[in-house]
Amino acid sequence: MSLFSLLGLSFANIYPYLIAVVAVALVVVLVVALSKKKAKQAKAKQAKHTQPTQPKQVAVPFKPEIIVAPATQRVVTGATPVKPQPAVDDTQDKGIIVVGEEEVLVRFNRSFESKLRQAPDELKGYYAELVNHALSYKKVKNKISWPHATISRTRDKIAIIVVRGKALYVYLAMDPEVAKQTIKGTIQDVSSKKRYQSVPTLFKVKSPLSLRKAKVLLDALMSAKDIQPGKPSIAVDAQNYPYDTTENLIKAGLVKVRAINGQEIDESKTLRAAGFNVVSSITAEQAHTMMADDVASALVQNSNSVGARTGKKYAVNIDTLSQKFEHGDVVTLQALKQKGIVPKKETAIKILARGTLDKALTIEADAFSLDAIKMIVLVGGTAIRK
Repeated sequence: MSLFSLLGLSFANIYPYLIAVVAVALVVVLVVALSKKKAKQAKAKQAKHTQPTQPKQVAVPFKPEIIVAPATQRVVTGATPVKPQPAVDDTQDKGIIVVGEEEVLVRFNRSFESKLRQAPDELKGYYAELVNHALSYKKVKNKISWPHATISRTRDKIAIIVVRGKALYVYLAMDPEVAKQTIKGTIQDVSSKKRYQSVPTLFKVKSPLSLRKAKVLLDALMSAKDIQPGKPSIAVDAQNYPYDTTENLIKAGLVKVRAINGQEIDESKTLRAAGFNVVSSITAEQAHTMMADDVASALVQNSNSVGARTGKKYAVNIDTLSQKFEHGDVVTLQALKQKGIVPKKETAIKILARGTLDKALTIEADAFSLDAIKMIVLVGGTAIRK
């Protein structure tokens, strides 16, 4: 006799209860499985947050082997490592001169007249026109000293003029706030500097428009000082300051020299600017061995402009410039944008050495690699750092 018969039950009566038990068991198993999965995920997430972060591996750039220059390469005194130098005054820059038979790295201390002689013709014209305008007032005089030109009346200083790069820096004996109300333009208050306290207003002249504004400022200043107009005359002529070489300016005493490494310079010996054997074409590899790094650093010129940018710079290679520009061209950021070499949004560039350069170019950039400077100079070009 079966168990169902003993209990007085039939399979038909027990079947629904069996189905319910099985369903409950399946639900329990599923809930337990889901709970274990969630617990495992939570544990993994917690472990991820608590695990120490591994530092990002940075690829070490490849450094090519330094090729030692051949024994026939000329030796420049001062090529040994030099201790950091103090900031150089705006009237000085670096270069190489020959003292007797020896080449020496030096700083050039350039006088106002030497800077004016080597300035662009338009800048000489701005200077002559501005000074002549001032001299058209009664008893006003102009005097050139080593660092600058001074416009004054008796002992009353009116303005001083300094040549820096491609601009005239005109310092006026007037209140900067008054100057700002007189013209629309960039007026700088330099009264915080001791040497400019008597001429606290700075205005830069680098275009015909800025020259006209400088004249307006002079007129306002003359009026405030009750200085009356006189008879206009041409007392200063730009042609009186023809271009001359650094070598001749050294001989004329208009440029003074000082050795960078502290070496004494015997002024009884003939001092002249050092020259290079200019080649028609050069590769980056050749330039690397033909000139010492410190010599290249000394030969880059500074424009003293306010356009130099810090931070990331757009890289432009020398061989690209050689392909896109002609011999004697001036390469600027604007010129590069016009030729589609540099995107219009970029504000700063760095020139890098690559390939071959076969044209003498004047290149103005925010930065140069040393080998790029060598390539530019060795084909007769000029590197100008903004």
